Amino acid sequence: MSIKSYNENGKTYYEIFVSVRSKVNPKIRKQKRKKGFESMAQAHKGEKELVQQCALEVARLDGEGFTWGQIVEKWYQYKLTDQFEPVGIETLTDYLAALKTWTHSQWEKPAKQLSRSDVKSVIKALDDAERSKSFQAKMKGTINRVFTWGLEEGHIRGIYQSPTIGIKVNRKTERVPTILNRQEISKLIDAASVLKSPWYPIWAMALLTGCRNGELYAITWDDIDFSSMSIRVSKSYNRRLRITKSTKAGYWRNIPINTDLKALLLELKSTSQTEHVLPRIRDWVQGYQAKVLKTFCASIGITPIRFHDLRACFATQLLQNQVAPATVMKICGWKELDTMARYIRLAGIDESGATDSLKILSTTEASQKVVSLFNKC
Repeated sequence: MSIKSYNENGKTYYEIFVSVRSKVNPKIRKQKRKKGFESMAQAHKGEKELVQQCALEVARLDGEGFTWGQIVEKWYQYKLTDQFEPVGIETLTDYLAALKTWTHSQWEKPAKQLSRSDVKSVIKALDDAERSKSFQAKMKGTINRVFTWGLEEGHIRGIYQSPTIGIKVNRKTERVPTILNRQEISKLIDAASVLKSPWYPIWAMALLTGCRNGELYAITWDDIDFSSMSIRVSKSYNRRLRITKSTKAGYWRNIPINTDLKALLLELKSTSQTEHVLPRIRDWVQGYQAKVLKTFCASIGITPIRFHDLRACFATQLLQNQVAPATVMKICGWKELDTMARYIRLAGIDESGATDSLKILSTTEASQKVVSLFNKC
């Protein structure tokens, strides 16, 4: 609070400024300014009135509780050190960015006032922006997760359930992943070799190991064991954060080295001058690996695929070669059975030959049916 004097038209006047901050939520503050008082006594009286007005407004806002933006920030800070249900820093950063982007209209709104209408408006905005149904469902789930945490921690009072309850997001049908068949895989590798593409060893190793992009980038010669003919995958490079961290699943795994992979590794070893197994191509360093692969595939007349689809090619080839699904899960580092089931469907191994033993009509009956059908024509 302050009272200052000033001169106007040769006469002295007084101006007052008051500021009242909440003791419950330090971010809540009310400020008021008023001028034109002719005496110090009037200024003191006016100051008391403004303080009372500010205090009443702060008390009202205290009753409303934290804003949605404050709840999100508190949840983010909590999850940074959460040991019970930890979330990776990259994933957590994505959550925060998405919430700031898609719930910005509700950011300054008291969290207890968030309604189903607010959630629906977020989903509508996502739909208008042509974001996928899966992303819409994920966004709704994130809002629910944060809001429920706020309720459980006592930061949101006066209500007892999340505004997302009862709102459904109908998912579209699952997108069928694009993969290369055996002939296309051979054509990709042969073309890359003949054209001396700098991507040849990267694509070949992806197809022979099933490693993720960041895992391939992080593999060093210390990870290669020619005596046991295996590669230990224990780390992954995060381009956004520019750090090397653990794998996506959080644990290490071994990938067997076959004859083709051994030949590739020995060739790379003979010219390598760094600790990393694969070359550092500028487009790879900058994150353009998907675009480069799609363009190359299109140029040689095969199915344009994303870089991550090379991993699907590896998995489906193993499954089609009768490698047990449990072994494929172990090699690829998948923890969820749902993920494995998706690749089994993609490989077609659970449907292949399934109807061969199905027989309803005898051979004679079947031929008679065919004859009778043609006689009616």
